[in-house]
Amino acid sequence: MLHDPLTQLPGRTLFSDRLEQALALAARRKSRAAIIALEAADFDRHFDTQRLSGQALLELSRRIQNDLRLTDSVCRLEGARFLVLLPDVGTVEAVEAVAEELRLHMARELSVEQRRARLVCRAGSAVFPEDGDAERPLVDKALQRLRGQDVAD
Repeated sequence: MLHDPLTQLPGRTLFSDRLEQALALAARRKSRAAIIALEAADFDRHFDTQRLSGQALLELSRRIQNDLRLTDSVCRLEGARFLVLLPDVGTVEAVEAVAEELRLHMARELSVEQRRARLVCRAGSAVFPEDGDAERPLVDKALQRLRGQDVAD
């Protein structure tokens, strides 16, 4: 799927293609690329109908996109879980700073119709080449780090 039908974000196929290109370029330049996994852990508890969850997901995807550079990409995995590709990053610390900024922006109060919620959000990152040299190990590492976090808002 090239685009997520709800958010119109790149789908997993398009995201994978962009990641492959970013990794090839980073390898040639001997630079870094990164993946950030983001999740609103308690999303379903707050937005329990299809209409509410759809509107909330659109707002979350806007927040993420607004924090990214034009060269970055984001896709929605499922539910309120997203992957972000940063194709050209300087340091591991810079990636961690971006991940924390995205997590905090996702966790800001979200208002959909009459429902307001502060979501519990998590982020995990993985950096090429330190954490892997292909999509699967990088995504797995980012998701592992996301799951290993203490939930905080």
